[in-house]
Amino acid sequence: MALRSIPTNLQEWHEKAVLVRVDWNVSLDGAMDGEGALKIKRSLSFIRRLQRAGARVVLVTHLGRPVSSKDQTLSTKHLLPLLKREGLPVTWIGGSITNDEERIHALEDVKKSQPGSVFLLENIRFYPGEEKNASALVEALAAFGEVFVNDAFAVSHRAHASVVGVAEALPSYAGPTLEEEIEQIQALIEAAKQPFIAFIGGGKISTKIETIDVLRKKTEALYLGGAMALVCEAARGKKVGSSKIESGQKATALRLLRHKSIHLPVDYVVADRVDEGARLRISDLSDVEATEYVVDIGPRTLVVWAEAIRSAGSALWNGPVGITEIPAFGAGSRGLARFLGYMPHSAQVLVGGGDTIPVLSEAGVIDRIGFVSTGGGAMLDFLVQGMSLPGLSVLQQEVTTQTPRKKQAALPRSRKAS
Repeated sequence: MALRSIPTNLQEWHEKAVLVRVDWNVSLDGAMDGEGALKIKRSLSFIRRLQRAGARVVLVTHLGRPVSSKDQTLSTKHLLPLLKREGLPVTWIGGSITNDEERIHALEDVKKSQPGSVFLLENIRFYPGEEKNASALVEALAAFGEVFVNDAFAVSHRAHASVVGVAEALPSYAGPTLEEEIEQIQALIEAAKQPFIAFIGGGKISTKIETIDVLRKKTEALYLGGAMALVCEAARGKKVGSSKIESGQKATALRLLRHKSIHLPVDYVVADRVDEGARLRISDLSDVEATEYVVDIGPRTLVVWAEAIRSAGSALWNGPVGITEIPAFGAGSRGLARFLGYMPHSAQVLVGGGDTIPVLSEAGVIDRIGFVSTGGGAMLDFLVQGMSLPGLSVLQQEVTTQTPRKKQAALPRSRKAS
């Protein structure tokens, strides 16, 4: 069943309170970097359409993984300077929406605001009930909307209160940014131009094994990098020194290596410590000391991968292939980004992941990639589960079949002036 799209004519939502889940989980260093520009700017077009239609827009997002609401470094108030530079006037609601008095006060502010006003709630992950999809949080959050729009593909694999719970409590719709993400991923998987190749990096092989199994059946070649490649190397008896790898995955790694379409790097960058200024050298893992660390793919690997990319019709990439937080260890990932960025315009290229997007920006190719997905885990889970992801399946129900939960201190429907 197709997703329920927003109305063609948004004038239907004139003076209504529209609760919009966005994914503005971006760097808060004050700069609109590649990831911030991608996630925030993609949302702005829809938000401005709502403004022009005279809706009262209430935005909800998460930032990082705060331990508690006391972690003010992850407050959404830090997004306000970025939004101001993008020309979006926003009123920040900093109070707790689960506190009756503060919620009622905030609801009154929304109710009395001019049509076209935009509000931003505090970090939704400040509330323990978010990840538990707690009914109390759902009811408090749903009070801020007469309709709900999920425009955050990157969190649609999570059964959270701001993704699933509120979608069950209100008439709910898929936003245009979310729909575009799905269409782009489906286009690659269902009609990829051959040869189709994929690159998967990152840390834990256990979290990506189902995706790898799906991709190896659809691609001509699948190249592994990062810590998951090291799990495979260790499983076949190679030396990885003091590198941190996921334990208990030897059997999984050996099973993968039986498939001829799975490829590991042919060389690596080894460091004497994981720090700026470390001494680096190239190795095939035959001489790694116990005190050394494998931190990146090597130059010969990049040559091999470049040849594969040069002849490919489609390519997918998720997850850095080195420790990109340290610039000297991110050369391999930046090199891979540049090779993908300069594929022919006729090629299909899909790159996704919160840790991968900054690499595209650093490599100067974020605008050259066919499509950049804001979702990392969501993109991989979609490859396996498709439209059954929690945040998507709930948007396939008919509005008339939904039974809204009882809301606390709900925002009354606005009336047009007579």
